[in-house]
Amino acid sequence: MLQPEFKDNIVFVGRDSLFVEGLSSAIPQLEYIVEVPGCDSAVSVLQNEEVQKRLIKGSNILTFKPASKLEFLAKKHGWNLVTPLAELNRRIENKISVMEVFSKTELSMLSCEVIEPNKISWDELSEKLGEVIVAQTERGHAGSSSFILRSEKDFKNLESGQMTKFSRFLKGETWTVNACATRYGTLSSRPFFQFQGETICGIKDELGTCGNQHRSIDDALAEQIMDDTKRFGDHLYSEGYRGWFGLDVLIVDGKIAGYIECNPRLTASVGIFTEMQVEANQTPFILLHILEILDRDYDLDLVSEQVALHKGFSESHL
Repeated sequence: MLQPEFKDNIVFVGRDSLFVEGLSSAIPQLEYIVEVPGCDSAVSVLQNEEVQKRLIKGSNILTFKPASKLEFLAKKHGWNLVTPLAELNRRIENKISVMEVFSKTELSMLSCEVIEPNKISWDELSEKLGEVIVAQTERGHAGSSSFILRSEKDFKNLESGQMTKFSRFLKGETWTVNACATRYGTLSSRPFFQFQGETICGIKDELGTCGNQHRSIDDALAEQIMDDTKRFGDHLYSEGYRGWFGLDVLIVDGKIAGYIECNPRLTASVGIFTEMQVEANQTPFILLHILEILDRDYDLDLVSEQVALHKGFSESHL
């Protein structure tokens, strides 16, 4: 496990600590500024006058998601923002524009139609893609921008002027990886299963996600997904992206049907995944994420770290 001389104070700022509990196992000096009354986002927390008084010039601010407004506030107050660039995040997390990156890195993609709903009829769409269709708008969190359409009524509920990606519904499983793009190359976790539409978790959307299960997966399939992830991450790094990202893939009958989306930021499993890495004596992705974005010197044995990641984990979480 990498143990650099890393003594910087890091402050996580956000609406709550739900996703990031567990980061302290890798960063003992981590402070939290969360659950500030009247604040419902990292931006509103950092706009709070009392919070601004607490954060001296040069403070290292870690947030769950990037945003251009966060970059503006950091520059104004002299803080170091420990997040990927907002412009890169928007382009890569966009479910439509990321297709160009998938193509450049030779990742399998689902056949789809990208069009505004008001420029095509349900009959035309269903004739091309079948009677059950997945619609994805450009941005959303945990499946909130993905919908299953089974009728013209469902189709008409879509926002008419918004560019949307339509694809045939395929009965399969969504698997995901956590990864980290570094100067030494990209590290990828072993793929793990993604829970979707579990009503016991309060999920209302059929494609909404609410947790992960580190369960058995065919070694050859896992290797293929990890190789794809490393190639994808290396390309992101060449474009200026640094640090943690997630990549989702649809598996049908034991084979890759197509990559679905990328989350170029901390993912919802960041807290529990960090704890598992620390327990396994691996170098935590969150530490590499911070070192890369702050452009600090460090050494890393990429090969041995990746060998350890191939073993995977056994825990699950909702």
